[in-house]
Amino acid sequence: MYEQAEPVRSPFSNPDSGQTRRPPPQPPPVHQGASRCRISYGNGADKSQGASPYTYEEAEEVKRYATYTSAVCTCYWLSTAVIVLTLLIIGGCLVGFFLHINIQGDQKTKNEEGDGDWPSGNYCIFKKGNCPGGFQSGWLFWDDEDDDNKNSVGGELPDGNYDRDTMIRYCCRSDGNVDTPIVLPNRKPFYLFRFKGGCQQVKHMSVREEWFRWDDEDDDNKDDRRGAHPYDDGGSKNHRLHYCYYVYNN
Repeated sequence: MYEQAEPVRSPFSNPDSGQTRRPPPQPPPVHQGASRCRISYGNGADKSQGASPYTYEEAEEVKRYATYTSAVCTCYWLSTAVIVLTLLIIGGCLVGFFLHINIQGDQKTKNEEGDGDWPSGNYCIFKKGNCPGGFQSGWLFWDDEDDDNKNSVGGELPDGNYDRDTMIRYCCRSDGNVDTPIVLPNRKPFYLFRFKGGCQQVKHMSVREEWFRWDDEDDDNKDDRRGAHPYDDGGSKNHRLHYCYYVYNN
């Protein structure tokens, strides 16, 4: 037989049976090691060191509680791991989504600011290499002063010839209306040449027309102009070109 603990009167006594039962043992704190529950068998042999402080029923209850607690802890850590992994996945997806949106937004901004091909319109630019699609090429020739000529050049220059006289090449297009705003980069001020009509309107930018006049050689003047070139109303012996100056319009 299993040893029976002596009845002790306590709030846990059963008044009908007249027997007394100890209060259920409290589980050991989580930070402690595994519970060492020892049971004395009927033959008096102690299967582990020391005698059990609990009855068999109490020991079984502790065992069941320990098993339940272990299962709960296992479920808790598994649930925590699943939640953390889910949050990491969701976080990664959100980061990727916002990066995608930002990248797409940057691409859209660049496109809105004129990144890509030159738009249709009515304007001229300097020629450097081949003219972009939609442009026609042309040039202007300056018969510079022969006496005391001090022509000089430096830095990056448009296509042309630069010596005692000057010839500059241009690219112009007239496949759009000057009053229909086109989209070009607007972060910094810039110039376009006026071609036919007035200055080309540019989206989100204000424009001011300016001109520059050259007083060329008077004797035997050889000024010339061919092809598509900026608007020039300087006469046959001089050049006067019209520039369109653009600044961002808040």
